[in-house]
Parts: sequence; C-alpha cells; structure tokens
Amino acid sequence: MKRSIFLSMLSLVAAITFAQKPVIEFVETSHDFGTIPEEGGRVTHTFEFTNTGATPLLISNVRASCGCTTPNWTKEPVEPGQKGIVTATYNPAGRPGSFNKTITVSSNATAETVRLSIHGTVTPKPAKTADRYPVKAGAVGLHNRAVGLGNINFGDIRAGQLKLANISDKPITVGVHFDEKYITSDDEPKQLDKEGAEAVIKLNFNTEEAKTWGPFTAYGQLVINGKVMEGDEYRIVLSGNVVEDFSKMSEQDKRNAPICELKGNTVNLGTLKKGGLKAAKLQISNQGAKSPLLIRRIIKHSDEMTVTAKKTSLAPGKKTDLVFSIDTDKLAPQAYKRSVNLITNDPNHSNVIIAVTWTIEE
Repeated sequence: MKRSIFLSMLSLVAAITFAQKPVIEFVETSHDFGTIPEEGGRVTHTFEFTNTGATPLLISNVRASCGCTTPNWTKEPVEPGQKGIVTATYNPAGRPGSFNKTITVSSNATAETVRLSIHGTVTPKPAKTADRYPVKAGAVGLHNRAVGLGNINFGDIRAGQLKLANISDKPITVGVHFDEKYITSDDEPKQLDKEGAEAVIKLNFNTEEAKTWGPFTAYGQLVINGKVMEGDEYRIVLSGNVVEDFSKMSEQDKRNAPICELKGNTVNLGTLKKGGLKAAKLQISNQGAKSPLLIRRIIKHSDEMTVTAKKTSLAPGKKTDLVFSIDTDKLAPQAYKRSVNLITNDPNHSNVIIAVTWTIEE
C-alpha cells in the first residue's frame, strides 16, 4: 500500500515537472525553396516558433546537416507565449541539382530536439565561353590543343576538328599554320566578331602526300589577326597512325602476301663503355612465296640509337640485316631498354616491336 502511494506521488511530481517545462511549437518544420538559380546567391527561410509552455524556453544549439547550410536562431530565453525564430541559409553556388538538408534544434523544451528541413532544386548557371574552352591561347579559347585522327588508311585524307572561341572583348580572326604541305585547312581564317563567338577549323591530313607510315605527330601554330603566333601557348598538335588497309585483300592476296620473319625480337648490345659507338645486327627475311616484303618505316624511341636496314625491299626468300647503333657518349652508367617499331606490308606482322637492351658500365 505504501509502495503504491509512493509511486503515485513520484508520477504526480514528474507530471507537474513536465507540465512546467517550456514547449516549442513551430508554424512549419519543412520549407520548399522550389527552383533557384545557382548564380542567384544564398537563399534564406525563417522558421517561426512559439513557446506554449509555462517556463522560459532556451535554444542551446542548432546544427545543420552540411556546411552548405548556415543556421541562426533566437539566442535569448523565449518567455511563455512569446515567439522566436530559427533561420536556415542555403548556398547554391557549385551545387546544381536537387537538395534536401536538415537542421536539428536542441533546447530545454519538452521535445528536446526538433528537426527542420529545407529542400529544392538548383538550376546550373549558364557556362561562360571561357569555362567551356578551358585552354587559353591569348584571345583564343580552345577545347584542346591536341587533335587526334586515330588510325588512317594509307591513301585516305582524314580531317580533324579544332574547336575554338573568342574569349576577348575585341573582334579577331583565327587560323592555323602547319609547315607541312600535306596538312591543310579547307577553311578561310575564322572571323570571330565578339566575345563568345565560336568556330571549328578543319585540319586535313593527306597520307599519300605525307608518305609516312605508322604513328605521326605534327606541330602547327595558331594564326591570330594574320600573324603566326610563336610559343607553346599557341601550338597545335595533330597526331594519328597511318596503316595499311588489309581488309580489302582477297584470300588469294593473303596467300601471296609477304611474311616477315626476324631472328628474335630482342637485340642485346651487352655492356658498353661510355664515350664509344656500338653496333649490332638483327636478320630479317621474307618467307613469303610471291610478293616482296617492304619495310615501310623504322621508328626508334631513343635519340642515342640509330636503326637502318641494308635493304627496304626483300624478294621472296631473301634476307637483310637491321643495324642498331648506340652512341654512348651522353648516356649515364645504368641499364637501358628501348623499343623499335618495324612497319611492313606483311598483313600479319605490319607493326613488329623489337626490344633493344644495353648497359653502360661505371
């Protein structure tokens, strides 16, 4: 009996204490900003609340779910029946797309924490011309200084596109100059009358006039207002890979095709003394029965290495030597490994890679 009375008294005290605590009541706990522009700056909404309890209400902290939202609130105690505010400011800069953020309000009210939320959609700011053409070349903005043409069948003319824009406040004309006659533009210099004006310059690579096989890289310069601009800032790089189109060969053509055979795919020059010149040979033969083997091109990947073929056309059953020479004069003592690409008209071995190794002694 006494225990029941005691528990009843505790419950009564707790109820009286609870009834004496402040009560926080918000007019709304969620706000939709709708659609806002990214470039429009910060947006703010004010959440209003009333203390409907019997004692002063004090907000101890307001915490946002991310740094993009900045809260503020009434710092002084809010008396019973009085109002206070919690503001939420959202920064849309750099945050295009939808958002949904929470603000947690902590106080001495009966509900010790209350969660508010803001949401909406940020429309991205219009991209400026300079942003869309990030590579700067004086008054010209470029998507890229490099134009890649990929694989080009020998005999074809391949066109690449150089996209550019005027990023200055004055009218300009823009063209591209290459010293190589086999690289041309079928366009007159582009007239870009104002900031933001865009253009595309077509660069044509003529494989037959170039008379090259395999990978190539050519360098040109922008021409602005009739002047060929100097320096890396204005350099345009055109690259690609000239290949033979074997897809048109008949089965008989394939049977009659040359066969490139090497005595190994590695040349080891051994240990060399610094300051000398060392040479080695690698035999190459045509094992086909009908057609000559043509060595289209030898591509070396070292300034200190020279590679030559005694013959560049081998009749069926014939052979020759590839001669590898290393100038050790400017090489530091260490082990070296370089590669050489051998471009031929063998449809099964049109690009043969040869490894060349040597060591410069201390």
